[in-house]
Amino acid sequence: MLIPVLVSASLRVEGKTQLWLYNPQSSTKLLLSKIITAVSYQVISLILLFVYGYIVFKFSISSTIKLDSILINESFSVSIFLMAFGLYLTFWIMFYWAIYHSLGKFPRIRRVRWLVIVVIFIVLSIMEDLILKIDAFSNLLDKWHFSIGLNPSFQYKNETWDFTFANTDVPLIPILIYIFISLILFVITSWLLDKKVEV
Repeated sequence: MLIPVLVSASLRVEGKTQLWLYNPQSSTKLLLSKIITAVSYQVISLILLFVYGYIVFKFSISSTIKLDSILINESFSVSIFLMAFGLYLTFWIMFYWAIYHSLGKFPRIRRVRWLVIVVIFIVLSIMEDLILKIDAFSNLLDKWHFSIGLNPSFQYKNETWDFTFANTDVPLIPILIYIFISLILFVITSWLLDKKVEV
């Protein structure tokens, strides 16, 4: 997952250079530019990985693994899933980063602001756990599904390896909730940074 790593590195540079304070662009544009750049690098790296993997497979091990059994669509689905998870993690990283540096304006808690982050994380985790224990909500989460090949498996038959992706049922409602949470985190992060906090 390259996206959260690249965005984290970019935010670390912002924390050292303080360029955020003097940039005339809105925080929304600045954050989006970091995300788009990271996603672009991720897509390029995946394309190169697929090309390299195909070359190695075609000229090195194609005699021992059935080429026809490798489903490109499923490989693409796995890549999209991993990118989506990386993006979701990135929104949380940006959110906690913005809170951490926003708290730097308050001298009394500046040295223990990491503790505030831990408390926020624990409180949000407890709230999530309590919400998931509500039967009506749990039933709603599991109501609609779609199948996607996310479960890779190897089988050795007739002196060849058969590589396939088994279909996995993915619930739709949690994905929509994760998208909604990501939007909220992005809005809050942009709002905090528009305050021109000293990062």
